[in-house]
Amino acid sequence: MVSDGRVLVHSLKKILLYSPDIIHLSLGTTSPRYIFQLKRIVRKAIKKNIIIVCSANNHGLKSYPAYLKGVVGVKASSNDINAGIKYENGFFYAPSMVIDEFNLINISKRKQLKGTSISAAYITGCLALIKYEQGSIKNDDIIEKLKVLIKGGIYNASK
Repeated sequence: MVSDGRVLVHSLKKILLYSPDIIHLSLGTTSPRYIFQLKRIVRKAIKKNIIIVCSANNHGLKSYPAYLKGVVGVKASSNDINAGIKYENGFFYAPSMVIDEFNLINISKRKQLKGTSISAAYITGCLALIKYEQGSIKNDDIIEKLKVLIKGGIYNASK
């Protein structure tokens, strides 16, 4: 899908009005043109206790909002779904392959479904589960809890 950073900025401004618990983005922009507007949106989200999870660029390019402070940036750890998840250098890493339980690959007529978008979905799911289990705690605490669980091997799929 090709779009423009203005659409991303406009959409994020609108979604903040609904005050969701988590905003999941499997997209971003590599253009630095929108950094200041995105930073402002991220600050507003933090003030409203909204977590923004964003996949990084599939090709390793610096992308926004994934690389912004206050955003839960996600990169692909590996194509192995048993690799588990980790936190390193300011990013969460998760498997980038889909588990084809529902025969999605045949439905979509693609050879493989993989990428950082899938990695971000893993992390969003983990954060949502922690949010559900812990109730109304600060989002920083939810993110820290995920880091602790990862360090303790709770989210290591190979165990």
